Amino acid sequence: MRAMMDESAAPDDNRDQNREPEPARFAVSPVNGARIPLGAHPQNTGGKPGRSGPLPSKVREACRRAFAARVPLLKKIADGTLVGASTADRIRALDVLARYGLDSRTQGVDVADVCARLAATLEVLRRHLPPAEYERLLGEIRPIWRAG
Repeated sequence: MRAMMDESAAPDDNRDQNREPEPARFAVSPVNGARIPLGAHPQNTGGKPGRSGPLPSKVREACRRAFAARVPLLKKIADGTLVGASTADRIRALDVLARYGLDSRTQGVDVADVCARLAATLEVLRRHLPPAEYERLLGEIRPIWRAG
């Protein structure tokens, strides 16, 4: 019985080796007429500029946390208590503390953050509403965000 199972499994194990490779598919660029490979191919890096990687709002949040953790070092440099800090270092530290501590934007809005929050809100609505109701609501919301 075992021998029969091994013999019957052999053709399945080699099926990919016997199969002809799928011909490459291409699209034609409307900009310059160049051939653009589609699907899985060696040049496909898996991402599109601006559409892959972490959200910009997440990157900015990480930068804010990293900066906040280093404020004590800037204070030491500005106060001259850090050994080896020159006058130029102290002035730069004061400039950085003032620039980020005295934020000139009283009500700054991050467009990428607003877009990300709107997309997340729409996804929650899509999950919880019947499709017809979601589409009706989306039809009312779209003009609001397209105005102005």
